[in-house]
Amino acid sequence: ERGKGLAIAVTAVLILSPDTLLIRLPDMDPWDLNFYRFLFFFMPITVFIIYRSGFIGLFREMKVLGWLGLVAATIYALGGTCFTLATITVGSANTLVCVAAAPMFAAIISIVVLKEYPRRITWIAIFVALCAVGVVVGSGLSTENWYGNLYALCASLTQALYIVIARFANKTKNADILPSLVIAGPMAMILSLCVGAEPGRVDASSADFGYVVLQGFLSSLSFSLLTIAAAYISAPETSLTFLLETVLGPIWVFLVLDEEPTIYTLIGGIILILNLAIHNTWALYLDRKAASAEGNGTGSVEDKNNSDSTQRQDQDEQRDTISEASSEEIKSGLEEATNNNNSTMPESPCEIIQVV
Repeated sequence: ERGKGLAIAVTAVLILSPDTLLIRLPDMDPWDLNFYRFLFFFMPITVFIIYRSGFIGLFREMKVLGWLGLVAATIYALGGTCFTLATITVGSANTLVCVAAAPMFAAIISIVVLKEYPRRITWIAIFVALCAVGVVVGSGLSTENWYGNLYALCASLTQALYIVIARFANKTKNADILPSLVIAGPMAMILSLCVGAEPGRVDASSADFGYVVLQGFLSSLSFSLLTIAAAYISAPETSLTFLLETVLGPIWVFLVLDEEPTIYTLIGGIILILNLAIHNTWALYLDRKAASAEGNGTGSVEDKNNSDSTQRQDQDEQRDTISEASSEEIKSGLEEATNNNNSTMPESPCEIIQVV
């Protein structure tokens, strides 16, 4: 199960990796960008859920989630909006270094909400990941536009909260949190309109609009996979895997915008990849070792139970055999006694008088 969850999470990161690039490419108002980003984010998810469960099934799944779905939708809408504003305001460096704190937030929230205590190796991996991300973006940090840094920190916290809620819904309700994203899209769009978005001023035939459409579709697919992965691995591990975007993001920027990655990006990226590889490999090893030990223990108990059951069955058969034998002996004895009595019984009145 852990291997499946890790594979899904890594796939989600690979799909989401061009996200910051696609935010930087369009030349449009931030709130217009956020409006269209969420428009094309929730549309594919809505179509997928209706295809999977039907139109009535969509409302049925939302009803199962209840208030938890509304909370998750609100958190995701705020987090996605903050991420967009942070990337535009302070750039990728400050945004990524704040998002790197998401695993730490997720670990702390998991202890409080889920009562899941991360392993020591997970805490070590979180610390190493923070150091690696610090190396990658340290040279590009700035303290200007403090509100942009606040947006980035909010995006990190909301990402951790959403992952924890997804795991909480799976554990307590055995429900998929994915339908909440159908509500999150319109929430973020309404927020953008209230603040100042004017969708009509965007040219739908421009390349900028195409970037936004692509970004929405990739984000919807990525976070759908992230929601599924949260059912198999812990919230800190899910957030930890998403830090790969810190390495892959600059690569996309280099390929498209011809911005060469610095030596710090290369060093930090190597540290981060090795850290995640060692952590995930060791975690899988521990899980298989625990499963093997549990399987052996369960097997011995089952063998003992089977042996006891067989022994009891043999004893029951022996008792049945003895009972049948005893019944036959008693029956034969009664028949013999009856025959003997019949043989000595007088038949005529004279014989009866003679016997008397």
